[in-house]
Amino acid sequence: MSAYYDEAKTRKIQRLLDRELNIDIGRSGRHTHVDATITLDDRTTFYMRALPGEIRINFDKGENSEESWEKMQEVCEEIKDALEDNRQ
Repeated sequence: MSAYYDEAKTRKIQRLLDRELNIDIGRSGRHTHVDATITLDDRTTFYMRALPGEIRINFDKGENSEESWEKMQEVCEEIKDALEDNRQ
């Protein structure tokens, strides 16, 4: 998944990722840059690049469980919905 969006929505996307994936990329209150492979507590592994106004997530189905794949699909759909929402 990759998306470019108005930088004003960056905090919204960071909060969504923090909430849904339990990762701390936006809790500091500033725009955080991420360019890393992330492994969650449940051993889900993916690459994320996140900058103000840009996000990219690469997920390898072969390296993760079916449950992890389903969760990542849900998160990507939530990101898509959040970006389509006109509210900040």
